[in-house]
Amino acid sequence: MVNRFKNNFLKMLVNIHFNNKFVKNNLKELYLYYKLRNFATDCGGCFASFKFTNNEKYKVLPKLEELGWVNLKELRVNRYRKVVTSLNCRNRYANMDISNLSSITQFKSFLLASCEYSIVLKKEYINKGKDVNNNAIYSNELAEYTGLSTATITRWRAYVKKYGHNSYLYKFTNSDIDKLMDNKAFYTDNSAILKKEVLITKTSLEIFNMKNYKKVNC
Repeated sequence: MVNRFKNNFLKMLVNIHFNNKFVKNNLKELYLYYKLRNFATDCGGCFASFKFTNNEKYKVLPKLEELGWVNLKELRVNRYRKVVTSLNCRNRYANMDISNLSSITQFKSFLLASCEYSIVLKKEYINKGKDVNNNAIYSNELAEYTGLSTATITRWRAYVKKYGHNSYLYKFTNSDIDKLMDNKAFYTDNSAILKKEVLITKTSLEIFNMKNYKKVNC
């Protein structure tokens, strides 16, 4: 069981499966889309007065319209629930703190951490009543869910630790070794001798199915 600690930041509802679909090839689009969603919350869905960088305005924003996430003629954000439903995304959501939009590095941290924790919850559900360690998450598992390389996942896990989304404990095992290492230990995913497990011990995230969420702001 992963311990969860609470915080009091303003939050935005996001779909984890939707994020996983686009994190590899459309990270910048995903980041801008959520910034526009947040901005438009107090503007009736409109982002006409949003201050874009030149790169966002001329390179990223047109791609958002191609993806069907915004309407540039009306300068409005398309309804999130409609976008998610059109892609047949699975019913797994997270409350994302708005602070995670302060930098793309922090946004990466949230995306990876929420994917990790959702896998833990899925394992807990599947293995209910079994004596197994559901907290162990492997880089190749995350790669299957997100399409990211294991090298990228290793780099992003440093962001996760930095921003405190999840806390890790690393476990190394082989026929001769079975010991816990602290979270500064060096490890490799591809060692034929040494097997690495990343154990998630604490999280700041809230993840749920929509039917269990009473207050929805899409």
